[in-house]
Amino acid sequence: AQTLIQLRCELFAASVANPHRSTIAMRQRRAGSMPDRWKWLLFGYEPPFWALMLATALARAALTSETPRSALFTVPGSIVVSVALTRAILHFLSLPADPYGIAVGALVVLLCQPVMRIVVGLKGVSDLAEIIRAWRGK
Repeated sequence: AQTLIQLRCELFAASVANPHRSTIAMRQRRAGSMPDRWKWLLFGYEPPFWALMLATALARAALTSETPRSALFTVPGSIVVSVALTRAILHFLSLPADPYGIAVGALVVLLCQPVMRIVVGLKGVSDLAEIIRAWRGK
């Protein structure tokens, strides 16, 4: 007959040998990263990235003179553009994502919101052609 201490030691050894069954190992694995079930929903970005993108976009919308209808389109549009461009900008600048990803994303949101306001304000193709002519200097 084994003692209670020997049984606990054997259970601990078994859990260390097979970390998939160990609750402690599972908690340690989860503590360092986001659960897999959320990665597809958040496009692989951590929740602090999303929180800062939303806060930056809302602050920019609150401090500009745009109408609430315009802000309804520019805020999500700038966040989508930020998500699409942040990793590409980090790669182009050869910056590591860990310390710089959130800051670059916030800058992209700040810079994209005026562009989104111009896009929302377009009345037709003639406005777009006029912007392109002005940009080309003709």
